[in-house]
Amino acid sequence: MIQSLKHFGQVGTRRSWLLLITLCFVILFLYTAWTKWADYAAFQDEISHSLWKKWIPVRIAWVVPFAESILAALLLISRSRLLGLLGTLSFMAIASAYLIATLNSQAEIPCACGGVIDQLPKREHLVLNISLTVLAAVGIFLNKLKPVASPSMLRTNERLPYTRESGKSGSI
Repeated sequence: MIQSLKHFGQVGTRRSWLLLITLCFVILFLYTAWTKWADYAAFQDEISHSLWKKWIPVRIAWVVPFAESILAALLLISRSRLLGLLGTLSFMAIASAYLIATLNSQAEIPCACGGVIDQLPKREHLVLNISLTVLAAVGIFLNKLKPVASPSMLRTNERLPYTRESGKSGSI
């Protein structure tokens, strides 16, 4: 464990973790968007029982799966990944805040997240959302880290990957 943490800043390890986090969110967003689009009438009905005023769910019903699809696309493209991660962080934070509001509400409000996520009890759903919010923040952190040369790169005098700070690839 300590050995893996020691090399966490190295280019390959950081990139692997970032891609794993990104892939998790892409799968999550495509799955939840697909379940909402697949049974759009049921999704509209579930969202109509939300805490919002009656006119908001009509607009939200198409915005949410569309936003999930856009976020998945942004995450897949390396140049827009940071924007996708920032959007993911915002999306998950808003969803977590909404879940906190439903937990504090006396009304029985159904979950409209889609698929198997609908089956989670509210408290476990909140834990999942907060965990995903933290994961998005970790992804942003990893995306913004400068590459650190590994000992093998130092020995072989390989070129470092492109960095945002320098604007070009460099050698050691």
